[in-house]
Amino acid sequence: MLTFKSDWILLIIPLTLLIFMRLLGFDGMVGQDSYAYVDYAKTLVDGKLQWRHTGEFVWPSGYPLLGAIISFTGLSIPFSLQLISCLSLSGSLIVVRRILLDIYSDSDQKLVLLYLLLFGVFSPYYFRSSMLTTSDLLASLLVISGLYWICNYLKGSAFCDLFIGTIILSAAPYVRYASIVFSISLAIMVMMRWFRKGSNRKHIVVLLIPVASLLISILYTQDFGKMSSNLAGKFWSFQNYFSSNFATPEGYFDHMLPNIIHVFYPLMHYGFTLIGLPLLLILLRKGNCRDEYFRLVLVCYLTYALFLAGISDQNPRFLLPMLPFVLILCFYGFMKVVKRPLFIRFGKVLWVLLFTGQVLLCVFSFRAIFQRNALEQEIHNALNATIYSTQTLYSFDIDISLVSRGIPFSVINLWTNPLDSFEKGALLLFNEERLSLQWKDKNPMINWNRLRGRYHLREVEEFADHWILYQIEYEL
Repeated sequence: MLTFKSDWILLIIPLTLLIFMRLLGFDGMVGQDSYAYVDYAKTLVDGKLQWRHTGEFVWPSGYPLLGAIISFTGLSIPFSLQLISCLSLSGSLIVVRRILLDIYSDSDQKLVLLYLLLFGVFSPYYFRSSMLTTSDLLASLLVISGLYWICNYLKGSAFCDLFIGTIILSAAPYVRYASIVFSISLAIMVMMRWFRKGSNRKHIVVLLIPVASLLISILYTQDFGKMSSNLAGKFWSFQNYFSSNFATPEGYFDHMLPNIIHVFYPLMHYGFTLIGLPLLLILLRKGNCRDEYFRLVLVCYLTYALFLAGISDQNPRFLLPMLPFVLILCFYGFMKVVKRPLFIRFGKVLWVLLFTGQVLLCVFSFRAIFQRNALEQEIHNALNATIYSTQTLYSFDIDISLVSRGIPFSVINLWTNPLDSFEKGALLLFNEERLSLQWKDKNPMINWNRLRGRYHLREVEEFADHWILYQIEYEL
């Protein structure tokens, strides 16, 4: 009975939080990927789910396709995509709960639930992603679910477990390209078992599933070609392991720590699991790590970490699929901590402090996303509320959101090309303070400097976070 109630609690709490965020006006659309998924889902709905109609969409098709299907129930596409992310958080934690109860069959189920609420639902970046129209948490759900079924297969050799796990892991790259790293890692573990023990080799027939998935991708979705170019475009290099400064087509980035440390943030960063590392050390020192789950989790985590460390980027979103692995590795240490006399004596106070701290961290990490979403809605409403004498708008960064939401302007992106001339009377929406460092000597700043140097710019309106709407009046 407690198992059933725990699953419902892990489902209801995130859904309640999603409804609360919607009531606050947050619609989940923030950032280029977010709007791209919404726009492509709309394209799929208009094309009656025809996958061939891809346009310039360079992301995997699975997440927007699922959102498009759900939208036929009458829900809006943004809310459908948000709902997928929210339910994926719940699903991932329910799978982690099953894994923890498999490993620690005599553990307190109430403790498992509180642990997953504390470090899963209220893990700041994981929670934040569950409110967005992005594919990260759906990919996380597929990866941890695939691991669960593959581990069941390695323990019991049931073909049904292998069949389900293979389908899930074959679907994962259709949601996030980098998920293929997990899929390949688990596939190698299975094949090593086949050749080491010499049994169940007839199960190799299951490889027809990823082959069929590949053929579908090549013939219909074009995801395989997009995945190849996307992963190749990440500028992978062993030199990036020890680098923290990167110059890419997306601009200049200067990070505090090198990549090889960044990939272990899920064990020590407040956005994931702030006390993860000491909890993991307790497991490594005193725990029994011989369970099949630990071997698979460690292999998957380290393989994915080594892959991420080689790319010229430090995006916390890329680390999100690692959180379920961290939750599995850290639970033993957490069990030992709560059994200590100090925790037993002040348990209620400490639980309140822990949950309060995690909620505050969630609010802190969500603040910038919430404010950006409100800003995009504010500018969208302002541009639609006023009649201007021009139908041309020059902009960058925020232009993607405005086009997606719909404005009565032809938008020219300042990133695409260096421009020699600009339309007089046109509008310009720009944020020099925000963009000048990252995009130094890149097209956005080249075009901004040309505009500022050659034309008189009249300030029309200033929005939050230093976004300013100008009108290009005349040449100097």
